[in-house]
Amino acid sequence: MSSDFLYRHLHNPILRREFNSAARNPKTAVFAALAVGVLGFILYALWPRSGIFSEANSNELFTIFLGAELTFMILLTASFTASTITVERERNTFPMLQTSLLTPAEILLGKLCGSLGISIVLFLVTVPVSAICAMSGGISAATLVKALSIVGASTIVYGLFGLAISSLCRKTYVSILITYLGIAIMAGATWLPSVLINAPRLKPAFLRLR
Repeated sequence: MSSDFLYRHLHNPILRREFNSAARNPKTAVFAALAVGVLGFILYALWPRSGIFSEANSNELFTIFLGAELTFMILLTASFTASTITVERERNTFPMLQTSLLTPAEILLGKLCGSLGISIVLFLVTVPVSAICAMSGGISAATLVKALSIVGASTIVYGLFGLAISSLCRKTYVSILITYLGIAIMAGATWLPSVLINAPRLKPAFLRLR
């Protein structure tokens, strides 16, 4: 039963079409090169010229690098999934999906897995660059794995969010705009409190507000 379910979904025509079309898109190669190039530049710019790291410097480098990688993956994933259904509506091919022999669940899973598949490939491309952070010292392999797990989980969560918005919108630009706005709100809701509570002047007021 499980093997038949896995076989059916791996051979989902929607999944194969979405993944193949995204993989052949020149923009995907540009995104991959841009992500690796920017992350590599961050490492090069922050790496000490003496080649010697303190533990504090290592943690600071790793935090900045992880934040940049997380931002890249969230933005790229949203751009892929937020347009996956609205494009069908704009091309007038959505009725063809509705009248196909595929179930709604198979259509959504194919769309989601096809879009996330490219995002995961881009994520794997950046993993070797991320591993260089461990060479600075002070960053254990377990910490690196946890950090990469957070990036991977965020890719899936925001990919689901982009797909949900795409299913509700008629136009691609509206879907992308709402998706990025929602990401800004959700990401800010988790990041802003840590900034406020660590700001000396704002900490007393924030603690009273909390």
